[in-house]
Amino acid sequence: MRVHPFICIVAISLSLIVFYYLTFRNEINDEFQLVTKIVEKKLPKKDEELTYRERAQKNIWETEKIKINYGKSLGLLQTLNDKIINSKKFTFFLNEFLNRSIQAKDEVLSQNDFASKEFNSTNFLSTLFYTKYESENNNTHFVIIKGKTKRTAKILQIAILKAITSFYENAESSILSIPEMKSQRQKIILLENKSNELVSRINKLKENNNDNLSSISMSAEIKILEQELEDLQKVYEEINSSNYFKDQEGFLDNDYLKSYGKIEEYVSLIQQLTRILKNNPQSSSAEQMRANKSKLSSLLVSEYEKAINELAQDIEIKKNQLEDLKLKNIEDSSLSSTKNLKIPEVSLFKKVSNSLEKMKMEYYEKLKFWNESKSLITFLIE
Repeated sequence: MRVHPFICIVAISLSLIVFYYLTFRNEINDEFQLVTKIVEKKLPKKDEELTYRERAQKNIWETEKIKINYGKSLGLLQTLNDKIINSKKFTFFLNEFLNRSIQAKDEVLSQNDFASKEFNSTNFLSTLFYTKYESENNNTHFVIIKGKTKRTAKILQIAILKAITSFYENAESSILSIPEMKSQRQKIILLENKSNELVSRINKLKENNNDNLSSISMSAEIKILEQELEDLQKVYEEINSSNYFKDQEGFLDNDYLKSYGKIEEYVSLIQQLTRILKNNPQSSSAEQMRANKSKLSSLLVSEYEKAINELAQDIEIKKNQLEDLKLKNIEDSSLSSTKNLKIPEVSLFKKVSNSLEKMKMEYYEKLKFWNESKSLITFLIE
């Protein structure tokens, strides 16, 4: 029987395939297992994914929070508070405030990764905290503080809490950290200077017109008011430029503060308690005396704030009186006639006075609101 050649070829091929598979089976299996292991390594398992996330978390900064509560739901109060905390002026104040503990400040600033001679500590501090609303209705307000470690975040959290309290003691200084308010205040000063300049020029014109005794008398009254205003402003600037809270005895170095309300009495009582406690720190009544001293210090701070506010009000009253008197002086003179309204100085003075009045009204309304409402804000460590 003759076998077909094609069948022979197929039979020989199958025999060779079976021979090679049996011969190299182990090598093929080893190669498959190796490739499988490589592929499986590239596909992370659940525990490996968790480990990867944990590793990634090491690059994320730790955070702490200060919760801001408002005694009343006032949109303007929240807006002002938010802008002040995020202002450059507060960050600069915080940078100076941290000097109270050089070790703490160094620890906070050492988180900076940029080793440069041009390193600006104030700019770096501004990257470590910010405010945030954490609810749909913006009812929950926080200061978020960052740190590479929990410890540095906590150090900065405590420093910010104390710095805010100190920064808010002076209502006008704190609200002027808001760029819009500062710009408005600068415009008021410019308009006041322009108004004074115009009044001087108008008075010279009046002198040339041989005005009567009444006008001369009014000009003298204006000069007296200007001097009184200047004296009050000097006192105000001196008080604001000095830190009386570091040394409460310093209150008595300022004549205005010394004579105001019960400031001298409170300082005297605090001094007496300090001396007694220094001589008898372990006496049975020491604890009570410390409590009394703390209460007196609070009363002294309250009296100080009243003195500052009253002084600011007196300055504003003097300014208004001066503006009214200057305007009356011009209106009473022959220069106020319809004919002389064409005189550039008189016409410009009236425009400047109107603009100044509107701008001051807006500015002092906000300042009054901030001064009366900032006590409704409380800060709590989360």
